[in-house]
Amino acid sequence: MRKWIILSATLMVGIGVGLYAQAPAPAPARPATGTLVEFTAGQSAQGKTAYDQACASCHGRTLDNGQFGPALRGTTFNMNWAGGTVADLVQYMTSKMPPAAPGSLSATAYAQIATYVLQQNGIAPGPREMSTAAAALANLRIPGAAERRGAPGGGLTPGVALP
Repeated sequence: MRKWIILSATLMVGIGVGLYAQAPAPAPARPATGTLVEFTAGQSAQGKTAYDQACASCHGRTLDNGQFGPALRGTTFNMNWAGGTVADLVQYMTSKMPPAAPGSLSATAYAQIATYVLQQNGIAPGPREMSTAAAALANLRIPGAAERRGAPGGGLTPGVALP
């Protein structure tokens, strides 16, 4: 009986070691196209100034408490923009905002506002400025594609457990 217990314990330890010796899980897939969004803290600060002048009256001072516009941070922003390109965001802003005067800001101001909005959504500034050229912005993906509306497996409120 004692030999049986020792043999069982040895097998269990061997199996346990085998479980830990498995290859690590692959890294999550990155978008097929696009690179990380990069902008400087200075661009974001200038974006805040432009946002306060042109956007806060509708979207609110904290980007999510406006009376006349949707939230520009948090789940609402992620559901609409995560996984898309910065070019999509800037093009939308340019063609639709502010509602009374679309396209009335400079390309630089729209890009700076975009950097401020991105920073408020958890994207940290870095050492390189974000370009204002549409072609360059088309290569920049906004992180968080899994939360985007219409993404495979998406459509559920984040954090809700299914039975």
